[in-house]
Amino acid sequence: FICLGLWTWPIGVTDDLDVLADTQKKFDPTKLDTDQWVAVAESMGAKYVLYTARHSDGFCMWQTDTTDFSIKNTPWRNGKGDIVADLAKSCKKRGMKLAIYSDPRDVYFGAGPGGKCATVEKQDEYNKIFRQQLTELLSNYGDIFEVWFDGSLFVPIEDILEKYAPNAMVFQSPQATIRWVGHEEGFAPYPAWNSVNSENASVQSGNSTARHGDPDGDKWLPLECDARIRATWMYEADNADTLKSLDYLMDMYYRSVG
Repeated sequence: FICLGLWTWPIGVTDDLDVLADTQKKFDPTKLDTDQWVAVAESMGAKYVLYTARHSDGFCMWQTDTTDFSIKNTPWRNGKGDIVADLAKSCKKRGMKLAIYSDPRDVYFGAGPGGKCATVEKQDEYNKIFRQQLTELLSNYGDIFEVWFDGSLFVPIEDILEKYAPNAMVFQSPQATIRWVGHEEGFAPYPAWNSVNSENASVQSGNSTARHGDPDGDKWLPLECDARIRATWMYEADNADTLKSLDYLMDMYYRSVG
């Protein structure tokens, strides 16, 4: 799970649009090497790499046609850079699967959690933008193994998934094929039921967690146990002391996959 965007350059997490706009002008990761990312993932036994193509600030890390708030309007490679494209090539070269995280929330546009907007007019406009962005991500970079919709999804995208990523795992949203464990500590509860009741409102909205597990459920929706390697998702220079130890990571493994 690789988080790299404006929030790591080097401002930290913020929703201040002026700060984000200023950071966009400075974003220039000259030493970026996606081959190195994939080599490290491979060395630790990972089967796929999940990249935050767009976090909740709304900044797009690929050459999108939907917004000026994207990597094409940065100094990096004179605006021609595309981190998603670089990563897709690196994954293909080493036989690593690629997964995409696209947060429905968009601070820059003004869409709330799940991509929900304050007015019908605003919602219609945002639906078109988000659908086009998702189409770009799923159709321009090869097969996508998993799609992450953080906080579920209000925008209708079932037809896009069916057309461009029919075999992908989907995290949250009404189209979910896997569900969130309910925390970010990397372990599953015991017992951890992978089946759920399809009539449950949380299951239908894509917001179900481990607590909705039902051994008699009629829908198979396995748990995904995400976790941070440090105390924060985004890189910060002053929290190296929070790096999880090997023993801690092995405990996480045995209490999730194991």
